[in-house]
This record gives sequence, C-alpha cells and structure tokens, in this order.
Amino acid sequence: MAQVRRQYSPKFREFAVEVATQSASPLCRVADELGVKRTTLSSWIAAARRHQVQTPRLRAPEVAALQKKIERISAERDALARVLVLCVQGKGSGGDRVQLDR
Repeated sequence: MAQVRRQYSPKFREFAVEVATQSASPLCRVADELGVKRTTLSSWIAAARRHQVQTPRLRAPEVAALQKKIERISAERDALARVLVLCVQGKGSGGDRVQLDR
C-alpha cells in the first residue's frame, strides 16, 4: 500500500522553522513534538536559510538607489543651511537682510 504524502501549509512551515531555530531542544525532539519527520524539518530550515541569504541580494539595487537619494538630499540640506546662514548675516544676494519670525 502506498503511503500518502502529507502536505503542510506555508504558515505551519514558517512556525516550525521558527520553533526549531529558537529552541534549545534537539531537532529530532522538536520534529517529534510538531509531528513531522526530522528530515522534513531540516529541509524547511535549509530552505529558509537559503531564502534569507538571497533576499538582500535581490534588494541591493533598491538600497543603492535609496542611499544615493539620501546623499543628494543631505547635500541639498547642507547647501540650504549655508544659504540661510549667509542671509541671516546679511551677506545674501543684494545685501538684503532676512528677518526670521521667532
């Protein structure tokens, strides 16, 4: 008689991986408590680790673009701060003083 293959929901797999990785108990004990084979739990853990390693590489272009944007905005902020100091000191264009409301 052929053995029926059990299917587990993605939420259960994530829960099992979290329990196994955070538990101080041996993997075989955690697997028994969850009602899955040790090899099945091991493969879920390995897949989760592979996914964690790949995720940062997939987002690297987005991170680089955001870092570039931060640099540009910081430079703009610094330039505006210098202009504000010059205007307050009366050294702005045309010698006009700027009065700030406080």
